[in-house]
Amino acid sequence: MTQDMKTNDGSETGGKSRMSRGWRAVLVVSLGLNLAVAGLVVGAAYRYNGPPHNKVSREDPILRALDKDARREIGRAMRKNRAGAPGIQQEIAAGFANMQTALRADEFDAVAFRAAMARKGAAFREMRAVGETALVDYISGLSKVQRTELANRLKDDPKRRKNR
Repeated sequence: MTQDMKTNDGSETGGKSRMSRGWRAVLVVSLGLNLAVAGLVVGAAYRYNGPPHNKVSREDPILRALDKDARREIGRAMRKNRAGAPGIQQEIAAGFANMQTALRADEFDAVAFRAAMARKGAAFREMRAVGETALVDYISGLSKVQRTELANRLKDDPKRRKNR
């Protein structure tokens, strides 16, 4: 038993309900926005070529000049050395949290914000020092030939040449 339905204009739909133009437009706009967001996400992933933890190696020319295995070895050494100073990550997080608190305050406290930045900056400098120690230790273990090859890769880095 089929039941015919009548639309507002009196025509029959044969049991199938029709979507109004307004809802159809809403769905088309929604689909378009979803595709735009998906495109942004895919574009960002393509542009930055990996998660943020890889960004340091792409920004620092000496790390870019090292091969993947060398960067991994240095990363392991950093984690091992950082075990002696476990508070670095907590200090960075606390610095960011204090910055957010200062930004959200009814009255902006420039002194508190500057102190939060200094706290975060000190932790980053400590982490960088751990990384530099690991890098120097790694390079100290290289032969003269390996160091020369590294120097050549550093000299030939296309990103470095582009910034001259």
